[in-house]
Amino acid sequence: MRVSPFPIAIKPLFSRAGRVALMGLLFCASWCLDVGAQPNSWTNPVSGYWEDPDWSLGALPGTNQTILFTNAGWKALGITANTAQNYPQTMSVNSVAISSPQDSFNTLLLSYAGLQTPLKVNALTVGSNSAITMLSSALGLNGPFGSGMSIAGTFNQTDSVVTGTQIDVGYIGPGVYNFNSGLLSVGQLFLEGNFGGICYQNGGTNSCGIVHLDGGTYVFQDGVYNATNTYFNGGTFLQQGGNLYANLAVTRGMYHLAGGMHYGSTTIPWEDGNGPGYSSMLQTGGTNFGALDIGTYGGGSYNLVDGVLAVAGLGVNVNGSFNQSGGSTIVTGTVSTRQRFAGPGGYTIYGSVNLNGGTFSADAMNIDGVYSQAGGTNTVAGTLNLDGGPNGSIHLSGGRLSDNGTYISFNCHGGYHQSGGVHVITNQLSVVGSRHGDHWPIAFSLSGGQLIVSNIVVTALARFTVTGGTINQSGTFSLASADLDFGSGSWHLGPLQLDAIGNISSTVYLPPGPVNVAFGDSHSLTWSNQTTLSIENWSGSPYGGGAQRILFGNSGAGLNVSQLTQIQFHNPSNLAAGTYPARILATGEIVPDALFSDHNGQQLALSWGSGWTLQTATNLAGPFSDLVTATSPYTNHFTDPQRFFRLRR
Repeated sequence: MRVSPFPIAIKPLFSRAGRVALMGLLFCASWCLDVGAQPNSWTNPVSGYWEDPDWSLGALPGTNQTILFTNAGWKALGITANTAQNYPQTMSVNSVAISSPQDSFNTLLLSYAGLQTPLKVNALTVGSNSAITMLSSALGLNGPFGSGMSIAGTFNQTDSVVTGTQIDVGYIGPGVYNFNSGLLSVGQLFLEGNFGGICYQNGGTNSCGIVHLDGGTYVFQDGVYNATNTYFNGGTFLQQGGNLYANLAVTRGMYHLAGGMHYGSTTIPWEDGNGPGYSSMLQTGGTNFGALDIGTYGGGSYNLVDGVLAVAGLGVNVNGSFNQSGGSTIVTGTVSTRQRFAGPGGYTIYGSVNLNGGTFSADAMNIDGVYSQAGGTNTVAGTLNLDGGPNGSIHLSGGRLSDNGTYISFNCHGGYHQSGGVHVITNQLSVVGSRHGDHWPIAFSLSGGQLIVSNIVVTALARFTVTGGTINQSGTFSLASADLDFGSGSWHLGPLQLDAIGNISSTVYLPPGPVNVAFGDSHSLTWSNQTTLSIENWSGSPYGGGAQRILFGNSGAGLNVSQLTQIQFHNPSNLAAGTYPARILATGEIVPDALFSDHNGQQLALSWGSGWTLQTATNLAGPFSDLVTATSPYTNHFTDPQRFFRLRR
């Protein structure tokens, strides 16, 4: 008889090794389950009734007897209402052993014996080529812990009650328990993997204390499953219907919800004292209302293909993953993922939520590990937070993600990466970074898809990178001591608010190819006077309309005079290395405020911004004199061997 590894008040009668030896004795020798009990064997080769006189002792079954139903033949031994009413004293025995020789099949049939007078045994064995079938009857397994019923054949229960200490299925041979209706209530039920023990529940109520799936399988098709605890050790629980109220601790096994309702909690995996194992839950239908713990004790995954998951909160710890490809997830609370920096090698282990299809909704999401979305729809009523961690990240490559506000804060790698899909942020996108070593990590990256947002705030040494996709912004773009990095394309942003943290400036990086960056009219905003905006890699036209353009609004009033003084072009193309102030054209485009030169045939054409006076000299050291009549653009008609020009404000 299988012995539980979990602490019970009563000590087992035999150890597991002792039980194996005992079962070998039962099948190979005299079938005596208790050396002090008298064996009493059924001798008739055909079917009969329990109260018939065909017993080896010449007496009906009784207390302290080991009942052996093991002789050859295809037959049934019946316990009926007549037995219960007129021979109740025969229904309390020490043990019963049922088996069949080759080309035989023995069935103990409890047929409508009623529930008032159960068959009481300390130990019961159903061997190969044998069965017990119960119809409106009762069975009491009254032996001590470590004793009960062991099934290597078939047990059928219909409208009946089975109570007592414990049952194991598949420990001594292939066993099947068909629980069709009634009540199953034993202290412990073992479904063993040695020989593939299986229990099919088609109705009734399972109110066992502990169900052990030690490599075996429980198929729950209908009824009520309310075992106090269910422990997995390489076993499988398949729910196809019914109502499941039990808590499931899945260690090195799988729970598959294909139909019905699940109200109990599920821990994936469960630490059983033998070290963590890998376990999983697969949902292809039904509804799961139970609380979830994924990845706290080791590697585990929850895979939602179809059906409904409706929980108060969803937490995915390190080494855990939640994967959805269909169905619906409703979280009335917060979704969280965790990570842990492990070992001297510097690797990080993550908890992850991965949405590939179906619908997903939550009150809020706190991502310290990984959130990945390639399809489906995720609606977050509150905020989506990427909350620091050395490598926490959000990846959106498809589907639709919407939230009330997105807050991205991190201090190393990771960050937010959108390569596809649609992200709708009702209010504000906040990107907060931190410098790491000698490089600026990318806190936000848009390379594809669509970002729809009101306000954007990029601050604290963050890097906001846009190389693809589109941005549809209706609010203000705030930049505070951070970087904007643009790829080739056309980008339309809101009015620019320039702020500072300390005296650190902000920078706009332009690509080698064509780019059009259009900010909204910003002249009415008050910029911090503690910072500047530096523009790198500019190679546009000094007259505007070139391959690279940066615009503020659509007129020369898109920036005020004070704001223009805070914008600088660093090492612009076709100019000497250095820093140049900005000027705004009538179109709203800003260009370096410098003296530009171009050839007009054999002559030199010069251009410059308003507010400057062109000066000239024949020597680099001067003296320079004003060309008071010169206006931009100006073509040099001098014939001197050399002539130098500069601007004076």
